[in-house]
Amino acid sequence: WPYPWWYWLDCQAAEWEQDDRIDFRINTLADKPLQFSFSGIKSQVYNFLKKFEREEVELDDQLIKNIAWKFQKVTLWSLVKHAVLACEKYEVKTPWAVGWVAASSKLQWLLLEWLSKNAIDVTLLMPVKRLYCTDNWAMIWVVGHLMNI
Repeated sequence: WPYPWWYWLDCQAAEWEQDDRIDFRINTLADKPLQFSFSGIKSQVYNFLKKFEREEVELDDQLIKNIAWKFQKVTLWSLVKHAVLACEKYEVKTPWAVGWVAASSKLQWLLLEWLSKNAIDVTLLMPVKRLYCTDNWAMIWVVGHLMNI
């Protein structure tokens, strides 16, 4: 997939159609709600694609868009849910979304929607789309800046 792939995925997911064959999930630990991993969903996508390959199902443009949408929907809702939990637990007043995932217009929309719906008094900082979203360098820079490195 083209780099940065999250931006490409965001563009693909914009033209999705309902496809009941696609069902991805994020695994979390009940006793540790802020711990989660995307490795399971990446394996689910890989296995889903391998299944289609075995069954000789054509991976056409629309199926790619549907997979992209479902992957994005599941991962973004997980990120929003965990960001909300972390903000509440640690009383964060200025959360940042950085790195390649911040290129997602849907993530930005979901976070802003959640903040306005819940009247939460925080300032969400999002980088200019695609300008600082190709890697996690912005996050590393901020940490270094705050630590006076």
